[in-house]
Amino acid sequence: MVHVHLLQWNTPSWQELAQLAIETLKSERPDHGSGSLQSAMKRNDFPEVFEEVKNILGGPRLLQSLKSKFSPSKASDLYRFIEKWPIPVYRTNNPIQGYTNSEIL
Repeated sequence: MVHVHLLQWNTPSWQELAQLAIETLKSERPDHGSGSLQSAMKRNDFPEVFEEVKNILGGPRLLQSLKSKFSPSKASDLYRFIEKWPIPVYRTNNPIQGYTNSEIL
């Protein structure tokens, strides 16, 4: 059996997530000043950004907005090609411990 690991997750940076949290707050609560949030961003204090937005919008709403940034990338042409191989292929997004993708293929 061949193990193929081709699905990659688009994982945003902490900075991107914090910026999204600020943008969500601005769109839903335009009356709220963002001076302290921008100050926290300049210090790369992303936990402070998340905490402040959570305190204003609530944890569930913050998580809902951040979840939109996490999604698997589309399968590549290689992935569709491998699906047609005449041999058993085990597809997963879990890497095998100690191996790189090129060693697995």
